[in-house]
Amino acid sequence: MAETDERPRGDRPGAWHHVMNRGLARRPAFENRADIRFFLSLLARKVRQGQLELHAYAILTTHFHLLVRSPRGELSDAMMWIEAQYVRRFNRRRERDGSLSAGASPPGGSTRRRTGRRSCATSTTTRSARG
Repeated sequence: MAETDERPRGDRPGAWHHVMNRGLARRPAFENRADIRFFLSLLARKVRQGQLELHAYAILTTHFHLLVRSPRGELSDAMMWIEAQYVRRFNRRRERDGSLSAGASPPGGSTRRRTGRRSCATSTTTRSARG
């Protein structure tokens, strides 16, 4: 049996990705400049650690877009850590709990799924940029 690479979203060393995530129910995920600065500081940490190369970004009130290169094929690990740290701080400062985003989706786009009686859009997307 051949070994397979189990990296999520087709990530591999050197791969380019467009990463975006939208706030749950299109609610604000960034409420002020301090939120944006903290999110950027988390990205910077992963850049310094060599997990990401950040080439472009757009941060809006309800969502963000990143153009990143994944030098070691660790995009999923880096983004999970960044988003977990960000949500933890966001919730603690607002004395709330719960998710800020609907979750992850398959490569290439959003999907809809059923959770109990609610339908929620999953909105984290990555697309490999092919040169």
